Amino acid sequence: MKKTLIAIVMGTILVGCAATEPAVTESSLKEAGLAPLTAAQLTQTFADNTWAGIGPRSGRDVVTFYAKDGTFKVKVGNSQDTGTWRITKDNLFCNKFTRFDKGVERCWRFYNDGKYYRMFDTNGAPYGKWTVTKGNSQNL
Repeated sequence: MKKTLIAIVMGTILVGCAATEPAVTESSLKEAGLAPLTAAQLTQTFADNTWAGIGPRSGRDVVTFYAKDGTFKVKVGNSQDTGTWRITKDNLFCNKFTRFDKGVERCWRFYNDGKYYRMFDTNGAPYGKWTVTKGNSQNL
């Protein structure tokens, strides 16, 4: 009985460890041969598409539709906001919310690892993983 209980506990720990994704850093993506998305890739990936993920600060579901005209609509949990976005010549995606983040513009680098778009601030700190669907798939 004692050996069975230990085996169950160890199995649970191992399953829990296997389900946890290893930390993905900007350095680990570069070491894997990935490069940040270019300005052209960013424009193609954002314009008229919907991004979804978990907000790294809020821990809530985030869904954002980025229109071709440089505006966006976002839903974070039950809260909504709008804002503007742009792509820089230095391959950064920048956005500015109307209300969230006190309206401060922030810029980010993105990598596509084949499963997710990984977001990093300009200091290399990770800021979530995102999926993209064509169009305004969530009717924002």
